[in-house]
Amino acid sequence: MARTTTSRFSTWLNRSSLRQRYLGAALAVSATILAASLYTDYHIRQAQERSTRNIEHRNQVQLVTRSLRNDVWGTEYALQAFILTPTAWYRETVQLRIRSALTTTEKLQGLEWPQQQGLGRTLDEIDHALLELSSAANRLMDIRSDVEQLFPAARLMDETLAPARTEFLTAVQLALQELETAVPDAARREIRDEFEAAQLSWLQMVGAFRLYVVRQAGIYSDTEKGLNDAAHDISLHHGQVLKTLERLHQLRSQPQFSLQATESLEQMTRNASVWYRAFERFRSLRQTGHWRADFPLIKDEIQPLFASIWDNLDHIDARVEEAAVRDVTHWSALTHNLRNGIMLLVALVLITFAVGYIFFQRTVLSPLSTLTRAMNQVAHGQYQERLPAPRNRETRNLLDAFQHMQHMIEQRQNELRHQTLHDGLTGLPNRLLLNDRMQQALLISARDGNPFCLLMMDLDRFKEINDTLGHHVGDEVLREISRRLHDLLRRSDTVARLGGDEFAVLLPETGIPEAQAIAGKIAQCLDRAISINDQQLLVDTSIGIAAYPDHGSDIDTLVKRADVAMYVAKNNGLTHSVYSSEHDPHSVSRLAMISELRHSFQHDELELHYQPKVAISSGELVGVEALLRWPRWNDVSTDYIITTAEQTGLIRPLTQWVIRRALEQHLAWQRLNINLPIAINLSTWNLEHADIDANIGELLDELGVPPEYLELEITENAMLKNPERAQEILQRLSQRGIRLSIDDYGTGFSSLAYLKQMPVREIKIDRSFVSDMLEDENDAVIVRSTIDLAHNLGLKVVAEGVETADIWDMLQILDCDIAQGHYIARPMSAARFTDWLRERAQKRADTHQDSA
Repeated sequence: MARTTTSRFSTWLNRSSLRQRYLGAALAVSATILAASLYTDYHIRQAQERSTRNIEHRNQVQLVTRSLRNDVWGTEYALQAFILTPTAWYRETVQLRIRSALTTTEKLQGLEWPQQQGLGRTLDEIDHALLELSSAANRLMDIRSDVEQLFPAARLMDETLAPARTEFLTAVQLALQELETAVPDAARREIRDEFEAAQLSWLQMVGAFRLYVVRQAGIYSDTEKGLNDAAHDISLHHGQVLKTLERLHQLRSQPQFSLQATESLEQMTRNASVWYRAFERFRSLRQTGHWRADFPLIKDEIQPLFASIWDNLDHIDARVEEAAVRDVTHWSALTHNLRNGIMLLVALVLITFAVGYIFFQRTVLSPLSTLTRAMNQVAHGQYQERLPAPRNRETRNLLDAFQHMQHMIEQRQNELRHQTLHDGLTGLPNRLLLNDRMQQALLISARDGNPFCLLMMDLDRFKEINDTLGHHVGDEVLREISRRLHDLLRRSDTVARLGGDEFAVLLPETGIPEAQAIAGKIAQCLDRAISINDQQLLVDTSIGIAAYPDHGSDIDTLVKRADVAMYVAKNNGLTHSVYSSEHDPHSVSRLAMISELRHSFQHDELELHYQPKVAISSGELVGVEALLRWPRWNDVSTDYIITTAEQTGLIRPLTQWVIRRALEQHLAWQRLNINLPIAINLSTWNLEHADIDANIGELLDELGVPPEYLELEITENAMLKNPERAQEILQRLSQRGIRLSIDDYGTGFSSLAYLKQMPVREIKIDRSFVSDMLEDENDAVIVRSTIDLAHNLGLKVVAEGVETADIWDMLQILDCDIAQGHYIARPMSAARFTDWLRERAQKRADTHQDSA
């Protein structure tokens, strides 16, 4: 019976699929995990419910005690405020807070949890302390409301000290006024000096008394020593007053001592005596402890009551914290038990996986390994290797798939061979096949001595069609052009699509005159309108011609020189152009200049000159523009240097050199207290490389220059070349805090509404419009319209090419923001700019002084 059962199980294993076998094992493991999860969930729920109840009780107690703390704190704060400013509102607030605290205490006594925790006695103590606090607070506020009861010395200050001080000073002023009206002589001057000395000593004594009162109020630290020092100063000044009065009594015998001076002297003597006796009484009140009547009540009753309430509240919070710790301890014990259970479950799963792996090794891996070796043999053409017999459904399906794959490989190889050598969109030969046929043409021409020509061509306005009508229309245009070229040329010629809208034509055994004629036919052929979806589309072409062996003897040279000729044709509006070394950017003189350019910025032989930008409304200097200068090649324009750097790959290090030198110059000016933003021009190349923002950010961080002091100017045409990429890079630069500006605005074909999508702050009107605006009404209209539209879009406007005062005045009338040009200053070196700035500041100061 057992043998029969085993045999049936083996038969089921062989016939069943791997999916069925593993489904059974997965169900067993899942059932075990589910049972363990349900058991664990039950215990967690029990602990969670118990912990939730405890948390709710604690939160309820904490909420009430927090309210009670707020009431007690509010009572203490309002009572302190009443002591400083005894108003009815603060009195009502104190009483209201105490009543609220008593109500909150009753609510806390009615909760179940505090009674369970043995906190009933603590709550009774809080309630009793609040009742006593209410009584003591009322007594304190009654005392504070009565000034005479609170401060016995106040009446002495108001009724004796203040009048005596006033009468003394009045007597002095009367005597001095009379002496001022009399004819001055030596005796009267002596009498007047003594009266003034008495007045000074009296004021010093009164000042010392005020300091005494301030120290008595406890405003300064070390009160007792300060009081003794102030009393000592009062005594010294009083003695000085008495000595001065004694000298005045001695001068009474002189005839110049008038009647008013005699009466003033008697009043001064009498008030000095009255004032000092009152001060002695004032001082004795402080020393006997009757200075303020509210201090003993605060110290002996109110402060201990507050301390008792706070201690009891802290005791309640401590008991709440202990209960929370007990809950955490319970959870820790539960976690320990769960961890043990999880470890047992993990051990069970590991054992299950070990058994499953052994089973997987015998039923899957071993047969698949045998099958893999057999497939490798078949792949190498050794078909004699016998494939293993299938032991399950999956292995049998795999063998069928392998046989089907072997058939499909050969078919796919043929397709890949064609795709590798042809363009997928047009079916024309691609660059790889073109190079192969050019290599054959080179060998044949070298053998037979016959020339051949290579035509490089691309389509004008194709990008506009693509962007406006969509890529599917652009693809149809490319297919139509491919058909026209294929039908036009000879079967021996090769038409290839190199990518995008760029094509190449190989003309074997063809000289330059014949190639020019064929190029003309191509241009005429493509000049006909292309009809797609009832739309008539026009596409122009620019063709460059390079001939073997006149223009090169290898593939790379011919391709490069055909490219050069094509760009010459495009830049000059021609349908085709033959290569000429005069237009080659890789000529000998140009290579020499490139070599010297690399050497110059590596050895700091380039210079930056700076041209100021001035706010038209205020005349204030708002920034400078950094302009590249190359002393060794003065006759070469900056635009030509930039173009050469872009074509030779030097633009990246050159851009970094310019930005670094400009930022270093900003730091140098900053040390001279000159803080001006520096504007730098970015070329088209910079907007085509996504890491320009990271490079600039690294330079700013390295040199420690805030980004708002760097302004980048981008030409309108540079942004229009690839608007999406330009907007992405400019957004990242703007997010770094770098200011952005549109340079040479008006020379491109964009609108201000389009530029509003760019994160720029200002636009610079091209100098070609500004410099002729006084003579050319059209230029004036363009400038005025640009300023108005830019302001409506929230952009500032900079006018370049301000050469005269008349242009400045006109820009001021048109409400232009900033001006730049030779009228303000020509570009200058950093040292000369510093001198110019100093001279300008001096001129503005002199002008302001003259106008004042």
